[in-house]
Amino acid sequence: MNQDKPAIYALILCGGESRRMGSDKASLIYKGQSLLEHTKKIVSSAGIEKIFSVGKDNHDIQDPQAFQGPAFATVSALSTLKNAIDQSCSFIVLPVDMPLMSVDMLSTLVKTSASRNISCYFENHPFPFVLYQPFKHLLSIESMLSTGKSPSIRALLSTMNAQSIPMSINSSASFLNVNTVEEWQRLPH
Repeated sequence: MNQDKPAIYALILCGGESRRMGSDKASLIYKGQSLLEHTKKIVSSAGIEKIFSVGKDNHDIQDPQAFQGPAFATVSALSTLKNAIDQSCSFIVLPVDMPLMSVDMLSTLVKTSASRNISCYFENHPFPFVLYQPFKHLLSIESMLSTGKSPSIRALLSTMNAQSIPMSINSSASFLNVNTVEEWQRLPH
């Protein structure tokens, strides 16, 4: 990464219940490695050096209240990291169950966020997204957790004033979110 620019880190969300899949998605084997390792490889290839997995057990950041949804897990992870890393950093956030996400797509999000100084996501696709310097907004986003119900990703993106950016028409397969055994079996392994 360019040392003149604020750092960008990654949060890979691994804490879902996996009810429809029937097993932990992060540990499923895809192309010879766990889905978590596969996702880390894509993120790393996009130039992101520090990657945190977020989930129940055996992850870099333990989700304090499992199964509260991806927005809750994201905000909780940021709260956990707030005193441990550079406060001017940004985060790219994606779930572990998007195995076809491309390096180019992640790079586009990161570059757009950095060049425009914005949080952003691709139009019609809330995942993946970049939170630009979220620690400046941490009180606002942490207050989302105090309502007693799990916030949505769209509510989180709205609180961060995230902007939708266009995507390549040929990239729709990148957004495949694998939730069932049938979807998993249709993937090219």
